[in-house]
Amino acid sequence: MIRKEEIFEAGKFHKTHGVKGELSCSFSFPVDSSKLSFIVSNIEGIYVPFFIEDMREKTSTSLLLKLKNINTDEDARFLLDSPIYLPNELRKTDDEEVDVAYFIHFTVVDANCGKIGVITAIDDSTPNTLFCVDTEQGETLYIPVAEEFFLSIDESTKTIYMDLPIGLLTLNM
Repeated sequence: MIRKEEIFEAGKFHKTHGVKGELSCSFSFPVDSSKLSFIVSNIEGIYVPFFIEDMREKTSTSLLLKLKNINTDEDARFLLDSPIYLPNELRKTDDEEVDVAYFIHFTVVDANCGKIGVITAIDDSTPNTLFCVDTEQGETLYIPVAEEFFLSIDESTKTIYMDLPIGLLTLNM
């Protein structure tokens, strides 16, 4: 049985492709398809592995997947809009670099402002990678992913403690 601590959320199924059960999906980071033999999905509270029969790259972060035993468009529909989980071994492991997508669903707490919100996405469309943080007031704030802002990370509570420069959060408004 696969346990939550053995996997991490890495992407999402978006739509079916064709009539033979192929699925279009995206990932929050470039995927090395040569290391991908299965994905995991949460089916009624149970993490279920789906073995990959075939895959085609659309971009570095999106794939068309054909999963074993899913052979029709109708078979594939139950996975639509579901998160895709991958084994922890597939997380980026460079010594200096951490895959920031790992922090999606972590709560951000600032030393001065307290709880800011929950990281819901990563924006890497600019030279500076940003956390997209949804606040309890329904706003989305963009916080630079800069090592000098991190105080500590509590993985057990999924909390990132930061010391953000004064005024940074008001730049978002």
